[in-house]
Amino acid sequence: MGTVLGLAAPSPAGVPSPQRLGYSSVVLERLAHHARAVLGFERAWLREPLARWAYDDAVTPRGPHVVDKALALAAAAGAADAPPAFALQPPPSDIAARVRTMLGLGPAQPFALLNPGAAWPNKRWPAERFGALAQEIQRRHGWRSIVAYGPGENPLAVSVVSAASGPGGRAAELAPSTGLGDLLALLAGASVVVSGDTGPLHLAAALGRPVVGLYGPTDPARNGPWSPLDVTVSRTTRCRCSHQRQCHAERWCLDDVSVGEVADAIDRRLQRGAAGEAAVR
Repeated sequence: MGTVLGLAAPSPAGVPSPQRLGYSSVVLERLAHHARAVLGFERAWLREPLARWAYDDAVTPRGPHVVDKALALAAAAGAADAPPAFALQPPPSDIAARVRTMLGLGPAQPFALLNPGAAWPNKRWPAERFGALAQEIQRRHGWRSIVAYGPGENPLAVSVVSAASGPGGRAAELAPSTGLGDLLALLAGASVVVSGDTGPLHLAAALGRPVVGLYGPTDPARNGPWSPLDVTVSRTTRCRCSHQRQCHAERWCLDDVSVGEVADAIDRRLQRGAAGEAAVR
C-alpha cells in the first residue's frame, strides 16, 4: 500500500505521530518519499482538517486514544487487526535491588515510585504534595517511595524527598541517576507508579505496572494509560489551557488535586490489581 504516514516512514523532521497527521506533514511525506499512498484519518479526527484532501485513504479509529489511532492506521496498511500487546522488556539491571537496599527493604518488599517531573510545567503536580503523598502511602500501606527524575529535574525530586519527612521519619528517597535501561528496570520493580502525563508513566503502563496518572491540560481518554485497571485523576474538563504547555488561567487546574484524592486513587488501583489477580487464579 506504499508509505504509511506516521507509522512506517520517517520525515525530515522525524516520524510524525498519528495525532499530528497535518497538512504540512502530508506534503513533506509525498515530496520526500514519493509515496504511492498516504493514509490518514477522517476529517473529524484531524487537528488540521485541510489535510484530509491529501490522503488517498482515510480511516476512522475505534476511539480517541492514540493507541486506537495507531492501530487503525496499521490495520488500514494491512496489519493484523488484533488487540495490542506491548512487548517492552527491561534490560538486566540491579537498580531495583539497589533501591530496595536504599529504602531498607527486603528483596520482595514493595515500594512506590513517584515521578514528579514533566516537560510541560502545567503537568507537574506540586512537589510538596508528592512528598505528602509519600507519607500517606507509608501510613496506609506501610510502603516507602522512591522519587525518580529526568535531566534537569534533580532539584524538583530533592524537594519531593524533603517534603516527605514527617513524624514517622522520611517516607521517600531520591532515586539514583538512571539512563533509559535502568529507568525501565526501576519502573518494572515498582508496585505502583504515580506520575503526570509524561514518558515514565507511559513506560510503566507498557510494562504492565500499576499506574495512577495525574492529568490537567491533556485528556486521559486520548493520552492515558492503556489498561482499564489503571486509574487517572483528571481535571481535563476544568482545564482552560487544554494542550497548552503553560497555564494562562487564573487558577491552575491541578492545584485542585488533593493528596487524599491521589491516595484514594492508589487504593482503587491496588484493589483492582488484587481483584484481577484473584480472577486469574
